Amino acid sequence: MMEFLRLWVQDIVVLLVLALVVDMALPSGPQKRYVDYALGLMLLLLLLNPVKHILDNELNVAAMLAQAEAESDRRLMVHEPLSAQSTWLTYRMILEDRISELAAEHKEVITAQAEVSLEQAEGSANFGRPTAILLTIQVHASVLPGGAEEAHLNSDIKERLAEVYGIEQAHIAIEFTR
Repeated sequence: MMEFLRLWVQDIVVLLVLALVVDMALPSGPQKRYVDYALGLMLLLLLLNPVKHILDNELNVAAMLAQAEAESDRRLMVHEPLSAQSTWLTYRMILEDRISELAAEHKEVITAQAEVSLEQAEGSANFGRPTAILLTIQVHASVLPGGAEEAHLNSDIKERLAEVYGIEQAHIAIEFTR
């Protein structure tokens, strides 16, 4: 790779020196314009030479990385797959965000924060499904604690979550804050 770059820069310098000599040697006139145009095109092609090598797969990034790792005696990139724990954590976070967004669709809700427990037993029929949901909802001050509006909001959200995620309403807990 370094050899390629050295040769590339050397070619550019040689072409620039040649262009300078030709420019000084030719008298002003129409021929000089054509020669300058041709040298400019050659310089442009020379500058695009690395792109050609990339397109021809001569600059193999994986091979360069392996060579750099071998020369430095350390790994430069992590090639290991995600662990099962990080996958579950990501899945749970996405699910919690979606449940929070679903609860926040109601006009009485200011913010919603969900905590989800998941079924992780691979043999289970409910593998990957929520087993329990704790939803903390901040509502407007106009919603009275223990009032009909809060009860209606509670049952509406529980019904919607049960319908969407296939969880029993008994496993959904909702806490209201103001």
